[in-house]
Amino acid sequence: MLRKREQDHLGIEWGKFYRTVIALVVPMALQNLINVGVTAADVIMLGAVGEDALSGASLAGQVQYIMTLFLFGLTSGATVLTAQYWGKGDRDAIEKIQQ
Repeated sequence: MLRKREQDHLGIEWGKFYRTVIALVVPMALQNLINVGVTAADVIMLGAVGEDALSGASLAGQVQYIMTLFLFGLTSGATVLTAQYWGKGDRDAIEKIQQ
């Protein structure tokens, strides 16, 4: 029977890696679940009011989605730049990105 190695040739401790990934993924999954739940509650409540209120909420949801995509792109770009400058050891550039 083969024994599972705790580290690979890169020196990664897989148990610690997976615990870290789970600690990051669970809050993101809960955030998405809450967002879907709020949207579903909106549809249920506004469905009883009428089509006009439901279509207005739908249009507002589209605007919110575009805003979320924009902010996600902005923060992703800042994260990539920060990681690159951190690798170079250029902390002054990181401070400029954060402002």
